[in-house]
Amino acid sequence: MPEIRYKAFISYSHADEKWARWLHRAIETWRVPRALAGTQGEHGEIPKRLAPVFRDRDELEASGDLSDRLSQALEASDALIIICSPAAAQSRWTDQEVGRFQALGRTRRIFCLLVDGDPTTGDACFPPALQYGIDDAEPLFADPRPYADGKQLARQKIIAGLLGVPLDQIRRREHARRRRRLLGVGMAAIALLALVAWAVQSRVAEQREREKAEQLASFVVDLGERLQSDVDLETLGLIGHEAMRHLESLDESKLKPETQVKVGLALRQVGFVNEGQNKPSEAIEAYLRSRSIFADLVRANPDSESYLFELSQAHFYVGEFYRWQGEFDKALGPMLSYAEIANRLYESDPNNRDWLLEKSYSTGNVLAWQVDSGQAVDRAMLDRADEAVSLAQQSLEAFDGDSEVVAHLSMTLAWAAYTEFKACRLQESLRYRERNLELAQKALNGSPSNLVRQVDLAYAHSGLALVAVVLGDLETAESHYRDSVALLQRVLASDASNERLEAEKVWVEFRLARVRMERGMIADGLAALRSLQTWFESHYPTRNWSDTWRNEYARFLLTLGEWEMLRSNRDKGEALFREAGRLLAERGGPGGDVRYRQLVIQFKWLWWYHMDTDPVAAWPFSAEAIPDDEGQFRHCVEADLSARMAVINGNRSLAEKQVKYLKRRHYADPTYARFCTAQGMCPAADEPSESARENSVIELDQHP
Repeated sequence: MPEIRYKAFISYSHADEKWARWLHRAIETWRVPRALAGTQGEHGEIPKRLAPVFRDRDELEASGDLSDRLSQALEASDALIIICSPAAAQSRWTDQEVGRFQALGRTRRIFCLLVDGDPTTGDACFPPALQYGIDDAEPLFADPRPYADGKQLARQKIIAGLLGVPLDQIRRREHARRRRRLLGVGMAAIALLALVAWAVQSRVAEQREREKAEQLASFVVDLGERLQSDVDLETLGLIGHEAMRHLESLDESKLKPETQVKVGLALRQVGFVNEGQNKPSEAIEAYLRSRSIFADLVRANPDSESYLFELSQAHFYVGEFYRWQGEFDKALGPMLSYAEIANRLYESDPNNRDWLLEKSYSTGNVLAWQVDSGQAVDRAMLDRADEAVSLAQQSLEAFDGDSEVVAHLSMTLAWAAYTEFKACRLQESLRYRERNLELAQKALNGSPSNLVRQVDLAYAHSGLALVAVVLGDLETAESHYRDSVALLQRVLASDASNERLEAEKVWVEFRLARVRMERGMIADGLAALRSLQTWFESHYPTRNWSDTWRNEYARFLLTLGEWEMLRSNRDKGEALFREAGRLLAERGGPGGDVRYRQLVIQFKWLWWYHMDTDPVAAWPFSAEAIPDDEGQFRHCVEADLSARMAVINGNRSLAEKQVKYLKRRHYADPTYARFCTAQGMCPAADEPSESARENSVIELDQHP
């Protein structure tokens, strides 16, 4: 076997030469972290450098076959990277290089970079040898285009494959390296200015002190604004922490109003960063201080629309923080204050499209609070959803299709869909979700590198998947959950420090694993759940978890415990049930907390069904009872749970009443369908297989 001299051989068509040059440079200039060099990867010892990489097309045009030199280079290369595109699919040279490399027995060392075309729509993008010669071994796949992986994640994928290490290792180490570089620049600049400010302070009088305060505040705020688009949350957080040390020493009464505005905006940014890094106490402290600054400005300048607008935004951030934390009582006041100011601005000038947009935003946010806080849906709430959608559509027309307003309409449709879902109007919810997804994709197309738009699209996919599950369309649900995970993974590649987003990805992966098990892929789904269990166990003890995420952890434990029971792993299943029960008992929960009540009822059902004992006697906690009446717009999940509790209590007539309601609403959640069939209350469909018996953890939506 010839000696391996090249870390990789790049195979490409002339039409894709610019991508080949970019990849060549991206690999050879990448420095292997010292902590990795010399350790063992999947394919042997990790080198200090990924160089040299072979890339040459000079001799191919004059030959009908691969030259001896190229054949020798292929044999001497540890890996083959194919630049895939319609042009590459038609290139006989690329096809020959793939076939030659496969003949060497190195199929698992083939990696693909898709730079043009779309194989999902029928485009031929891969050389024929790759398509038909790889049996069960699939090459690593990356797509550097802005709307796909992007260059950064694509490079990380290829490098991880070449080194034989998990992608997460490369992603986190590259993130840390970039953070240290940018952090050094930011800290040095702040320290230099602080030193200058101290020197000035020691020599000047009151007037110069005010000037110093103005300069320091402006510099710190402007620095954050300049870095915000290029720096991850962790770097921004550290720079913000350093900046806060200087901002806290300022007497805000000495600042000009315009500088006070800058400080208020800087505090808002600090709050947002801390929230993303799961530092709730620091986040709300910054949000409240920011709101206080704008409230003072409005009191001193009651006729200023700009200050009033910023105060409304400050109310929004405070309310949104509490909503995400599950503290809905605290969220209501700020949300209503935001809506009151937005309405006041709109009524002062109905022709001002900015005020129309603010009225639209605030109406949607009050709707989000109503739905997310667990309020039962009534006609008034459905009317509010219709009003929110109408205002968002008017705003889109006023702004002539602006991508930001497209995104706003998309999110408003998501909340309207959630409202319809909770009213058990599933077809209406589905229509809203489909439109939500369409507009989320359109908003991202207008700004392909925008990470917020990518996250919005991920949520749109997972929202549509949720409705597909309860309608029984599991194939569609799996597809959308997969798309959601891929988008969230891509965003996290750009910012590994965003803990909230990491938790969101886990949430979607959890749902995806459940759907795969429902479709019969039990082993794969269970393996995914066990992998996620490691994440939960490593994060739960060290995080400031809100009640929302405590609910999620308990729901996860119940799901995994159920499937362990179904796989006859009774000891594991019981241990997981008991851990979920411990969490629920530890938390307690107000009687009006709908999600907690639903979780307790789910727990009771699972305990009764699998442990064959009375859950009330075994566990010292209870939940508010589900009302017996149907209600005009009763949540499908509430009716489902009511039916199960009725079975436990021996009240078959009540269970059948709930089943009739769900049948009229076309509710077809697979776990419910098996329960209903097993209890003889639904017409038997296909007999469930032994591996897909009763799984009673109900799907609940936590996101718009």
